[in-house]
Amino acid sequence: MAHPLELPELLHRIASHLPVCISDPLGRYAFRPHDLISCLKVNRIWNLSISPLLWTMYDSYEASRLKIPSCLLEARSHHFRYIRLSKCRPQFAFHSFQVQELEVLPIDKSINVLDLIRANPQLRALSWYLPSKDRSPNGQEDIQSALETLSRLERLKLNTWIHLTDTRLVQCLNNNPDLKELTLSSFKGFDQIDGCRSLNRLIHLTLDSELQNNRGLVQLIRFCPNLEHIALRSNADPCVPELGKALRKSCPRLISVKFVQDQNHSRVFLGLLDYQALIQAPPRLLHCEIVTDELTSEIFLMVLFNHSTWLQTICFRMYGRSSEVFSMANQLLGSCYHLTTLELLNEDSWWIPENCMDLFKQKWACGQLESIRLVGVESPLLLDNMDEMDWDGEAIDPCTVDTGPSHLEIAARHGWVASEVWRPRNEYLAPDAHSALVGAFLERAAAFPRLCEITLNQYHYTRDPSQT
Repeated sequence: MAHPLELPELLHRIASHLPVCISDPLGRYAFRPHDLISCLKVNRIWNLSISPLLWTMYDSYEASRLKIPSCLLEARSHHFRYIRLSKCRPQFAFHSFQVQELEVLPIDKSINVLDLIRANPQLRALSWYLPSKDRSPNGQEDIQSALETLSRLERLKLNTWIHLTDTRLVQCLNNNPDLKELTLSSFKGFDQIDGCRSLNRLIHLTLDSELQNNRGLVQLIRFCPNLEHIALRSNADPCVPELGKALRKSCPRLISVKFVQDQNHSRVFLGLLDYQALIQAPPRLLHCEIVTDELTSEIFLMVLFNHSTWLQTICFRMYGRSSEVFSMANQLLGSCYHLTTLELLNEDSWWIPENCMDLFKQKWACGQLESIRLVGVESPLLLDNMDEMDWDGEAIDPCTVDTGPSHLEIAARHGWVASEVWRPRNEYLAPDAHSALVGAFLERAAAFPRLCEITLNQYHYTRDPSQT
């Protein structure tokens, strides 16, 4: 009788839990099969049983960067379960018939994509950018016809589908009754949606498109009775109040309102009436994001008065100089007993450290608090001389440098570990201001045992497991 650890089925099942690729916060994958490769070296049975797992994820860009021969990729393509196609177009024929997820970034030709989709009607997840070519009537018909062969999708993301008709979109949605996540990005001309069946399993909906040019997307809300999460553009749009009414009438389970990252860096944000429509749409708002130039007291009080009883996560993302946000956040921390995450983000780094201390004016009452993120704080000396000063810390006036313990020493003293995370730009905080803010956060954290993550600009602080 064979030893259990020599049964191919069992070995494959165990090894499937070992990571092949590791994802980062931006959703990208890094090829890290070290543990799996170690298993391959045990013996021949292990090698034969486990080696197919090395090929479950295929990324055309990574394959090109690693210079994997096309003949080898083609020979192993029947193992592919996740495929990501980018501008590095593969130069081989796919023999993949059990693909579960397909991601198609803008590429020159769609022939490989169409063949892949038709050969894998069991696809569970599809993310598809309309190719830069094949926009002729015949090419467009081929693309839409291939899309309609899918009937088991759970996640669907369509980007820049400016020629997909209302009827074809409805047909695609009707063909996939198990759809749970739907993203429609950069759509144009969807004026009417008729004949759509109820999307009873749809929970996540992202409308990354201008609603005023896609009134049909607002009507789509009527067919999402179990919708829980919606994400929108933060740009001003005259159809947002209409969308809010539709959400309030048709989506009683809605608990989350958030916004997609603005790729155009527009500074024309939603107004008071827009936020009023969105904030008052759900009966219970657990997850909320506010994107604006300045956080007004009217918007803040709308959130607090309507949802303080059950609010769990909130993010204030701003671009202005207002310091009142910290007093408001302090009031939030003292009123929302179920709050687990608070994020205060200033995209232009206009906040000064002295104003941040308003976060600690009153006691916090959120015993479930787990994470705080504060990004966009600069020392005032740098803010006042931004055109004349260098970003180099040595250019800072020596009088701003404190001889006391550094923020790293303060973190260690409180039983926390500091690490630096990547940011598009690193805000400069004078050492004394940095230490004071970190000390205030960690002293307050002592009364909140669940609070285990604090982010201040590019520094991430976590409780030291050896100290617990």
